[in-house]
Amino acid sequence: MARYEEYATKEEHLHQKDKVLLNRYRAFNESLRRNSRNPFQPHQTIQEHQQHLECNSISLATEKELINELLRFHGWACIDVGREDYPQEVSLHDLIFSYEDLYRFGVWLTSTRKTMVRTTQRVVQAVISILKFLKAEGSEDENVVNQAWDRAKKLLAKIARSSENAYDRPSLCQLRKEGKALSYTDLVFVLKQQKKRVRYLIERKGEHGSRYEFLNQKLKLEYERLVVLQTLLKLPVRKSEASKIVVEGTRLKLKADERKNRKNPINIELSPSEQEIFQSWYELSTLHAWKDDVTWRPFEGVDTTTVLKAVTESIVGVPITTSILRTAVESYVEDIEDREDIRDAVHHAEGHTSDIAYRHYKRQSSEVTLKGWTNHVHPMIDHLPQTEESKDEVWSKLCSAAAASDKRWLSRFNDEMNKQKSLVKRDASPKVRSKRTTWSKEEDDELRKCMRKFRDSHFIWKDILDNSETLQRRFRGRDVLLSRAALKDRYRVLMKKSVKSSTTSLVIQPQVQKSRKPWSIDEDQELLDLESDFSASKSKWKDIFEHSELLQSRYSDTKIDLARAALKDRFRVLKKKEISAKQKVFCRNVGMKKRKISSSEDSSDSSGSEFEFDE
Repeated sequence: MARYEEYATKEEHLHQKDKVLLNRYRAFNESLRRNSRNPFQPHQTIQEHQQHLECNSISLATEKELINELLRFHGWACIDVGREDYPQEVSLHDLIFSYEDLYRFGVWLTSTRKTMVRTTQRVVQAVISILKFLKAEGSEDENVVNQAWDRAKKLLAKIARSSENAYDRPSLCQLRKEGKALSYTDLVFVLKQQKKRVRYLIERKGEHGSRYEFLNQKLKLEYERLVVLQTLLKLPVRKSEASKIVVEGTRLKLKADERKNRKNPINIELSPSEQEIFQSWYELSTLHAWKDDVTWRPFEGVDTTTVLKAVTESIVGVPITTSILRTAVESYVEDIEDREDIRDAVHHAEGHTSDIAYRHYKRQSSEVTLKGWTNHVHPMIDHLPQTEESKDEVWSKLCSAAAASDKRWLSRFNDEMNKQKSLVKRDASPKVRSKRTTWSKEEDDELRKCMRKFRDSHFIWKDILDNSETLQRRFRGRDVLLSRAALKDRYRVLMKKSVKSSTTSLVIQPQVQKSRKPWSIDEDQELLDLESDFSASKSKWKDIFEHSELLQSRYSDTKIDLARAALKDRFRVLKKKEISAKQKVFCRNVGMKKRKISSSEDSSDSSGSEFEFDE
């Protein structure tokens, strides 16, 4: 089977009349594109100008695609009547007005070619586009054109509905009844409930000031939800576009280059209430004071879909995504009658239509185009109107869910606030030291017993705590190092008590007790002699101890290291005694010399006086 494109008739094989029709169609679309850029074209009659105002221009690529669809339609018709070798005998003009041929071509596509239903709408759109041209041109009978126009429009609507059913896409109303979506009125109701929560937190902050950090964090979170929801209700932009929104002073901007369609920039003035909300959120987020010339991206790093889900699920229990919000806005706008400016504004904000901006001056396109929608939204947000949706069963469920959610939210907030107050009071009150548990007799006996058992261990307190269940129960839940230190302190207390009571049952006697026997003259002399002999040795005290039987007998029950240390200490004592004795002898000798000198001087003085007297 040949491909779908191979059935298309080449344009040069068409009848001359059909070629002229397509050339006129191209020229008309080109004039529409020029008129969209500048509505005041020279050499243009007023009738042509009015025709161009009633029609929307299409791009050159779209024009080529529609013509190709018409050529495929013509190629099928040639095969259907068996004139594929003579395509000029089949009129394209007649096919455009033949609803029967258009219907049979759609049946052939879906049954024989096995194409999807939505694929057939392209050829119907091509037929509608050329009928629109013929209607604006006025070269055909107006009744015939209108009749073919209405039939093609109905067929296109039927194809769209069947395509939605084929993809199992339920409507917004059905999703709302199932609890999976919200209407625009429902979202405005959620916004009003969120504003109540923010006002309540502002009142609590006015009472307590900046005393509680928890209150500031809670207020920052609720402000973030409020700003995201109110901004998306006013400007239903995409998630990726929301992160690029810039606030400059009192204006909200979004460049055309940062939009998906690379067109339709947004530059609008914020209302006084919106300025206050953005200012408060800026101060809580950045901890800086607001300035009139501040420039910042409020949603940079903020997942608007996550925030939107959180606020709608928290209030009414229905998580809403950004795409569902956009659908809710579109459905709401479609129900508004005789307000083309509102529909244009929403399409401009969503970025769906690129031709709307060309209807106004480029510098003020967003301000002028969005004015109708913003003037409609602000009163609606402040005073929610009573609609048919506000009287149905779903609305009553949402109201009851919001009331229950507010109670839960308020209860959780009060519990957390009371907890924070108790923590602040506890920090402000003087710290009272907890009373220590007294040691029982059983625990003291266990400590004595373990001390006797592990007295030679290098890790005595660790072994005691690891091998005693009684002591482990006492220090259960405490740090291990602190527990070992407590054991050591308790043992010292027990030692002091034993000394005071003169009881030796508690004192653990070492294996070798120090000798308190006084040193004899022979031992001192032996020590002094050996010290002079081994004074140049590096291991002097070791050699002294090994070469003296007298000193070995003195320290027979003492460890060698302790004995050597004792010899060293005794030698220092003897040296001190020797020095003090020498000083005494020296002082005695000096005193005697002084007395001799003074006595000699006295005698010489007395003898001299007698000599002089004799003379």
